[in-house]
Amino acid sequence: MIAFLMGISLIVIAVFLYILTIQKLPNYAVLRAQGIPNKVLVGATVSQSLLLVLSGLIISTLLTIATAVTMPSAVPIAFDIPILVVVGVGLMIMALIGGLIPVRSVLRVDPISVIGG
Repeated sequence: MIAFLMGISLIVIAVFLYILTIQKLPNYAVLRAQGIPNKVLVGATVSQSLLLVLSGLIISTLLTIATAVTMPSAVPIAFDIPILVVVGVGLMIMALIGGLIPVRSVLRVDPISVIGG
């Protein structure tokens, strides 16, 4: 079940980043026209996905800790830290893969067609 959810998270991250990338295509076209190397554009796209997922993991960790502290002892709930760490690492890997999917459109953008000319 966790692996299935990782696959779903990969799809969600990839679609979200693809939509963000499509919205910023004119910006990427200007950067490409200015001669910014592809390595920088790819790094920016991938780091954006990793930062989004990392911030989500930090917020979810804080909320998990707050839940564990505030729940009454009568409620049967347990958090398995090793599984949570593995899921967090898995989500970071999915973010890396999901961040690489919209890179193709960034590298293929033609400044002349997007900007006009």
